[in-house]
Amino acid sequence: MSRRVKHDESNYVSEVHDNGLLLAHREIFLHSIFDTEEVGTDFRMANRFIKNLRVLESLNHNPVFIHQYNIGGDWNSGMSIYDMILQSPCKVIFICHGISASMGSIIPQAADVRITMPNCDWLLHEGYTDIDSGLTHRQAKSWAQWEQKAYDKMMEIYVETSNLSVSRIKNMFSKREDWWLSAEEAVENGFADIMLGDKEYESIDSVKQNVS
Repeated sequence: MSRRVKHDESNYVSEVHDNGLLLAHREIFLHSIFDTEEVGTDFRMANRFIKNLRVLESLNHNPVFIHQYNIGGDWNSGMSIYDMILQSPCKVIFICHGISASMGSIIPQAADVRITMPNCDWLLHEGYTDIDSGLTHRQAKSWAQWEQKAYDKMMEIYVETSNLSVSRIKNMFSKREDWWLSAEEAVENGFADIMLGDKEYESIDSVKQNVS
């Protein structure tokens, strides 16, 4: 004889808000830790995401939906998220809300389907560095070499996933330090596949029906 388990609504809601994971619907909410100010992509966001994705992968290999609000942030933390999405056996659908800036524009490029909300602003730029004044000359030189590798990797990702050439992207960076794009422009330039509201993708529910 089976025993019905009573659904605890309070625990279900807590699961979403505390862990950023809507388990029953296979949705992950990717955002910074709630604090006194927006800190963007950091080790806390990355570690929580990695655990959440692995939880869903351990259950089955059905599609995973990721909701992102991201002002940018740390390169290594962002790339750990990027790598986890890229290696996932699940189809990953990425939905960008509000802003996808800097590292927030790189992470979605690992997804199988990249969706932007109509009013999501996109920002691409060459990034910035903060070299410690206490570094020796040789340490500063090593840091600069590492920064160049990170820059080259960023360009590689943008070129592979968009419809733009390296020269085109570099030309845009040379004209302006921050390259802002609307949702329509993000799709037009190949940084996103679909803008929510397009045919067959009129709502998040319709997205789920079309990619499942």
